[in-house]
Amino acid sequence: MPQGHAFIGVLRGLRNKNLLFLIGALLAVGGVLWVHVMTKKEFPPNGGGDAAISVGSANSSTTPPETAPVVTQLPVLPGYQGRPLGEIRGEDLSSFPQQIVEKRRQELKELVNEVNKNPSNIDAWIQIGIVKKFFNDYIGARDAWEYASLIDSDNSLISANLGNLYTLYLKDYPKAESSFRRAVVTDPQESYFLAFADLYKTHWPEKEVKAIEIMQEAIAKLGNRVNFYLFLANYYESKGNKDEAIKNYQEALRLEPENSGVKQALARLSK
Repeated sequence: MPQGHAFIGVLRGLRNKNLLFLIGALLAVGGVLWVHVMTKKEFPPNGGGDAAISVGSANSSTTPPETAPVVTQLPVLPGYQGRPLGEIRGEDLSSFPQQIVEKRRQELKELVNEVNKNPSNIDAWIQIGIVKKFFNDYIGARDAWEYASLIDSDNSLISANLGNLYTLYLKDYPKAESSFRRAVVTDPQESYFLAFADLYKTHWPEKEVKAIEIMQEAIAKLGNRVNFYLFLANYYESKGNKDEAIKNYQEALRLEPENSGVKQALARLSK
């Protein structure tokens, strides 16, 4: 069977506790089905209204005169300076059903109102980015998610969203790299590691060897998982390194002995 037509149906479903991420696209790469990180919830939003958001304020508390004064300073974030929040750019809106456009406009309007009232509402900022991305407004999505990362720098979902956006749409690989690094440090999920490694393997040929390092890091942190060995097997097979490909397919088969796709790959490579 030609390598390009081999079908490895072995990638098990990946769960994401954040519920906003989904492994939603299985791409046939080098003969092996591969995984990509996609957003799960893409609700129909809509909106109007621009906002310049100033987040945070300084509060002070005074103590009785006989004690030293104690001042509590809450963090103050810079005002939002990105693309106007209530604006939808990107795709020609006439290409979308009018009902969907209006529904998303309304959702965006409500989200903008929410962050005006509560600028630290991370979920609202994430959803604003999802709405904008739906209309291919990648700059608007980036601005919303980058601002959300100022509010919560340890939010792995925001980091992974940005990594995906910079990789697939904005083609800014250094920023994708730093975003995925934050994601796997704060929350080392399987899906984040796979997307991180795919940045190097598929999109950044000058650094493609780093994909192996990311998979080795993933195995060290999360243990032996089928998808990690499939990724490595596919990488080595694409490079013509049959011995390493076979070794990693065998590891995947050891973890899933009944996986017919892996058996077919090993049979193909043994010819």
